[in-house]
Amino acid sequence: MPVMRAARGAAPALLLLLTGCSVSVSMGGAGFSSAELEDKVNQMLEQEVGRLPDDVECPDGLAAEVGESVRCTLTITEGHLGATVTVRSVDGDDAVLRIEVDEDLLPEGEEA
Repeated sequence: MPVMRAARGAAPALLLLLTGCSVSVSMGGAGFSSAELEDKVNQMLEQEVGRLPDDVECPDGLAAEVGESVRCTLTITEGHLGATVTVRSVDGDDAVLRIEVDEDLLPEGEEA
């Protein structure tokens, strides 16, 4: 299907914008619940890329500990992308989070 290949081919250009951004955020305690983390991922992507995914799903929360990470699934027009959110540093209630978006779309029906 040429249309499907064209849609999938569009994803790598978008990924160049989404890959590897770090943002300082206030954690306000021990970390983020999954809902709070989904909000932060949206904020990070909007701030760094200027575009929100259609949906973000993070099945787990994220503890305020350096090196802790969680996988999230981003839904975009072209399909689903996996993303890893990692705590880079913590200073009191503030933390630096890094989001790294996978280079390839997830297979249909699969989540990160």
